[in-house]
Amino acid sequence: VRDLYGDGTIFKRREKLGEGEFPADCPLNDCIVRVHYIAKTLPDRTSVFSALPRPPPASASGGACVRPLPRTDTREDGEGNPLEFPVGLGLQPDPLETTVRLMTIKEVSMVHGKAERLYRGFAEMIPPGVAPDQQLEWEVELDSFDKPPNWYKITYPEALEDVKKQKEYGNLLFKRGSFALAKTKYHKTACNIDGLRGLEHEQWEILEEIKLQCNLNHAQCCLKQGENFEAVERVNKVLKHHPRNQKALFKRALAHIATGFWEEAKEDLTTVLEIDPSTEKDVNRERTRLQKLEQHAADVEKKSLKGKLIQ
Repeated sequence: VRDLYGDGTIFKRREKLGEGEFPADCPLNDCIVRVHYIAKTLPDRTSVFSALPRPPPASASGGACVRPLPRTDTREDGEGNPLEFPVGLGLQPDPLETTVRLMTIKEVSMVHGKAERLYRGFAEMIPPGVAPDQQLEWEVELDSFDKPPNWYKITYPEALEDVKKQKEYGNLLFKRGSFALAKTKYHKTACNIDGLRGLEHEQWEILEEIKLQCNLNHAQCCLKQGENFEAVERVNKVLKHHPRNQKALFKRALAHIATGFWEEAKEDLTTVLEIDPSTEKDVNRERTRLQKLEQHAADVEKKSLKGKLIQ
């Protein structure tokens, strides 16, 4: 029995051993998985089933980052076929994704907890007639999964295909507002590129451009989440090799404004405008915002010193 999150809310119990060894043969890395699962009420373990349309398989969705419709018994409402989805995109409840990552092929595990916790963030997927505080049990079987490429033995074409796909997944997550998941995608993709060796110069240039985009997008995710110091750290990685990248400088300026490093922000904004005069509108907008922040800070300081004796 495994306490899935260590907080006593959701437990996973292995019912049937699968094929292979744990964790070497588990889908720990993001990939497409295929699972069967049945949602049951506790303590009677009655299956809660509704005949709902089956969502398109992940491999046939054209890259669309769309949540599937709820399914409570894949062997009944899925025409006997497993539910197919990519883990790491937040398309299924996290307890299901986390459980599947810890399973080997053909393993069957039971997962139980309150409906509101099992389906957190996916309230629309709670089976009809089930109260949020009702105890549910999932019977989960990992049917198969697409093994991700081995980055220690990967070829250039395989690497290029994978990083493009992972970056696109990150973009889809960003557009959906899932900034934490998108940031993870961008970071991992950039790290995978960093780990490659023995490529031709032209191949490096193509992958370096993708890494640059991932680092910039990573920084944008940080800005969206108020993680301004991490945003500075990320754009500094870009500026180390591309000191005149105006997008990186502009993002760093935004982070500096948010953290009170206003002189540094002014310097970055000036450099951005020198590099690309077409950014004048954006630069002036941020300069105006910065002036207002400085004036507000001066007013607050003046008010706090009013009536005080300064020696």
